[in-house]
Amino acid sequence: MNRFDDYPAGAQRLILAAEQLVAERGVEGTSVREILRRARQANNSAIYHHFGSKEKLIEGVYDLRQAEVDRARVAWLDRLGRPPQQLGEILDALLRPVLVAFHGQRRRLFAQMILHLVLTNPKNPLFVEERQPETTRHLNLLLRQSCPHLDDILFRQRYTLGVLYLLQAAIYAGQRVAQGTLGDEDDEKFWNEIMKIVRESIAG
Repeated sequence: MNRFDDYPAGAQRLILAAEQLVAERGVEGTSVREILRRARQANNSAIYHHFGSKEKLIEGVYDLRQAEVDRARVAWLDRLGRPPQQLGEILDALLRPVLVAFHGQRRRLFAQMILHLVLTNPKNPLFVEERQPETTRHLNLLLRQSCPHLDDILFRQRYTLGVLYLLQAAIYAGQRVAQGTLGDEDDEKFWNEIMKIVRESIAG
């Protein structure tokens, strides 16, 4: 299931609770008991019933949110009307849909959750290419082909750092909006500058 509404109400509460807790504390800091309490779930076997384990629940949250981003990527490519060609176009199609898919608190939670997952274990099985949606895999391939001057290790390092920078920027933008120093979390000038930095850091 790759849409939130596909899940029954009890599973939905578990998804939201797990997402919030992982975003706040990371995977290791999130216990089954805390998920159940946050979800107001009295049945101690609810996670096992709906997902099989805490790990499978977190995997389900990750896949659900990645599916949302992938749908935004498909829509982005439809609007573009052709395959992205230059490095900047490819990065826009990969990263800007994150900003389209999530807003406000949902964007912050997504960014914090992915940051925790990546920083805890960059080789997490969740991130293997085979598990990514088809559109994402295709864009990743285009991005790799646009950087023939980089070996695989350096490319992966720069790409990962670029993604982390974007996620940190999403959190920072939300904080600035709350403080009144940025008018809108989707401020075009702000994000154009962020994407420029990401592009230049990958291109080298």
